[in-house]
Amino acid sequence: MSENHLSRTSSCEENVKLSQLVTTSAATAGMLTPPMSVKSLQGGDALSAKEAKKAAKLAKKKEKKGQKNEKTANPKSTLNDQIFQSFVEQLCAQATKDLTNNPNLIQKLIGFNDNFRHGSISNCEKPLPPLPTGHANLLASSIRKLHAAYSYSLLESKDESASISRIVSQYGRTTHMGVLDPSYKYFLNEHHTGAIYYKVHNHVAVVAGDPLCAHYQIDDLLQEFQKFRHKMGLDMAFMGASDSFAQYARRRNWTTMHFGWDRILNPTTNALLNDQGNGLPQPSSTKRMLTQNRSLLNPDKGNLEIGIYLPSLGQDDVLQEQLRTIYDNWRQDRNEKRANTTQAFITVYDPFSLPKMMVYIYTRDRKTGEPNGFAALRKLGAHKGYQLDPCIAAPGCELRGISDLLVYASLVLLHHAKIA
Repeated sequence: MSENHLSRTSSCEENVKLSQLVTTSAATAGMLTPPMSVKSLQGGDALSAKEAKKAAKLAKKKEKKGQKNEKTANPKSTLNDQIFQSFVEQLCAQATKDLTNNPNLIQKLIGFNDNFRHGSISNCEKPLPPLPTGHANLLASSIRKLHAAYSYSLLESKDESASISRIVSQYGRTTHMGVLDPSYKYFLNEHHTGAIYYKVHNHVAVVAGDPLCAHYQIDDLLQEFQKFRHKMGLDMAFMGASDSFAQYARRRNWTTMHFGWDRILNPTTNALLNDQGNGLPQPSSTKRMLTQNRSLLNPDKGNLEIGIYLPSLGQDDVLQEQLRTIYDNWRQDRNEKRANTTQAFITVYDPFSLPKMMVYIYTRDRKTGEPNGFAALRKLGAHKGYQLDPCIAAPGCELRGISDLLVYASLVLLHHAKIA
């Protein structure tokens, strides 16, 4: 394989515009339709008993209809907000538990929201307050800014692992999925401002994704990498390059081959989050998925609950080992079933190799507390979004639809974080 071989992926975006949810104040509960009163007819004659009964029945019917409409319009009744509220409560509890090890953590979590800057909390020993109505951006801000703070803390570091984490956080794309695969190797430039990660196969350095650097640094980074390759006797090929880098390659007469697409979901507009509340019609597939999700979370049916884990707030070794076991078992089961299937990308993740850049969402049995599926969200600096990979259910789990539930929960989180 020669240096001039390059393949790429392109991306498309699936957007469905939705109207915003219309909320109704709790103070108006039951008051959408005032009850009809029995009034006198002209001349002072009272309504007959039959007419009065009919009027009362009509008033009761309208009152019930008004209550039903308000219940539908209240966003607190939606699956979307129920899941998000659960995320907030869990992270508040996690932050409170970790205050002993990180006394500044409470300020990180609370200080990002202007409404809490002058709150009643005066010291770190007090637990975090429950999420106030209308302040759902607390968790969203925390996720974005905790990750931003982590990236900023690495800027002055010359440690190789810290530099790699910073560069991946700043320039990472979906095709850089191999950053979680320990079998890949990294090449850092002299000033630690760019990196290339690759795997050697048949004396070829197979580079995964675009060079991890600013666009104007690509030439210099590739020249440094060329000197390194010549010492090692390696040719070069790119796998999973972006459309912009494919254009860069064509200008140099490299061979390109288009073999796949990224699938991109926009959490701010996706129709799946149209969970009641705004009156828009839903596709039948969306209705089925929402019904399935509610069933899985119903204590009398699926009996599942959704958990969220941010290593940025503190490490949970037991949970990490449980999730790693799910991934290892899933990968073994998949490989046995697809032994004869050709795949464009073959990666073996360590799901926790870059934990502070990640958000983990998982499902677990309410009764046993054992996780039975999880999704990993990796920060993508190049696109200002997140990559959902892996998103899996434990092999042998009898419940169907866990991976769909994890996708939905991930969209909920990013929707409230206003990440498109």
